[in-house]
Amino acid sequence: MTAALVTATARMHRSRYADVVAILNEVPLRDVDFALRAEVLTKLGDAHERCGDWHRAITAVRDAVVCCRKSGNLAGMSGCHGTLAALYRDHLGDLAAARVHGAKALRLADAAGDWKTCAQVRLVAVRTALACGDAAAAVNLAGQARGLTEQHGDPIGQTWCFTAEADAHRANGDLPTARRAADRALGLARRTRRPDAESAALLALASIELAAGDRAAARRLAHAALLLQDRFDSPVERVGVERVLAEIDGQLPSGAAR
Repeated sequence: MTAALVTATARMHRSRYADVVAILNEVPLRDVDFALRAEVLTKLGDAHERCGDWHRAITAVRDAVVCCRKSGNLAGMSGCHGTLAALYRDHLGDLAAARVHGAKALRLADAAGDWKTCAQVRLVAVRTALACGDAAAAVNLAGQARGLTEQHGDPIGQTWCFTAEADAHRANGDLPTARRAADRALGLARRTRRPDAESAALLALASIELAAGDRAAARRLAHAALLLQDRFDSPVERVGVERVLAEIDGQLPSGAAR
């Protein structure tokens, strides 16, 4: 069990999500305690989501919530509800369910007092706020998350927070601040050698250039993000880049990709 988790975690960090699914599906869950079972199911749900299998992802994460509850893991429950919020928002289009799970995630994270979980679920809440058209709330939440990652010296976490801030400021109409945040995200992603984070930062910059009216620059940045997809196997992230490219080419209305 421990060896499988270590291997799956290493593959997750390398964005090899199909490998993670294959490894964790072989774990005999009935033979382990609720805490370890929750850890396996949480990683499995995340990997299923990255591979585009929404329903298996939801099933795994719901099972993880039960295991976290039985083991008294508030931070784990929070993370699971954050994942469910993202799944319902991004893949099932159910913003009401996303808000419910997001609120539970924030409440449980604050009760647990785990800074990393508090930051992560705030990033989920940023995306939900943007989907609901509340850019000001998204800016506030992204700033809170970044403050936590900076306080605890987490450069990878800061990368994702700057990307979220870039998207939030763009939606709020502040393109100069959005561009500065996206540039910071890109620099950190390259420094930490995270192609998934680098792709996300490039995509944020592409959206900013599109909002500024420079379709050529936006297309160039989005294609650069797409090229990075060859370094990790996340179909859902590739679809996200392709949607932004469709928006740039006028096949989708502005803002439809996010």
